[in-house]
Amino acid sequence: MAHGNMRLFFAHYRNKVDHRDDEVIKIAAKTKPAAKRLAEQRCSHRFTLGRVMTRKQLRRWDPEWHALLWGQEPSLVQGVD
Repeated sequence: MAHGNMRLFFAHYRNKVDHRDDEVIKIAAKTKPAAKRLAEQRCSHRFTLGRVMTRKQLRRWDPEWHALLWGQEPSLVQGVD
C-alpha cells in the first residue's frame, strides 16, 4: 500500500433487509474518525453503517472477512476523489 502515513480501517455495512448480505470494506485513512466519515459518505439506502474497526479488531470480530480482504487494495482512500 503506497498511501504514505495512512492506516487501514474496515467498515461493516449491515443490510437493512437481509443480514446475510452484509459487507465489509477496506478504508485507508489517517484516523479512525476520518475513516468513519468516509464510510458514512459511501453508505447507500440499503445499508446502515455498523462498526469501523482496525485490522486487529476485524481479525478478532470476524476472521473470515479479515482473510477475504487480506492483500486487497482499499475501496476508499482519504483525500482521493
